[in-house]
Amino acid sequence: MYRTSYDSPLGKMYMSGDGKYLTGLWFEGSRDSRKHGQDFEDGELPVFDETKKWLDIYFSGNDPGFTPEYKLENLTDFRQMVVEEMNSIPYGQTVTYNDIARKIAEKKGLKKM
Repeated sequence: MYRTSYDSPLGKMYMSGDGKYLTGLWFEGSRDSRKHGQDFEDGELPVFDETKKWLDIYFSGNDPGFTPEYKLENLTDFRQMVVEEMNSIPYGQTVTYNDIARKIAEKKGLKKM
């Protein structure tokens, strides 16, 4: 696994990758940073360049128009559904956790989540 950093307007971020896919993106000192062990080799990958470009465009207030290739591992079925719902949110729009839960409940045939 490889890692690099990115200086965002919100603070330093780290990204990890397996050589082909982005596998993690987190802020320095965040609670999630503890989940990402220290077993990384510092390096630059094409997916890191693509992710940095995406972040530059996003933080400049524009729609990047693309998504870097990423891979999420060990997701439960529920978390996979949440990711799919999040990926369907158009740029510039917001939804609440309740909105996402309602859509997932509807897909599962439940009255509520």
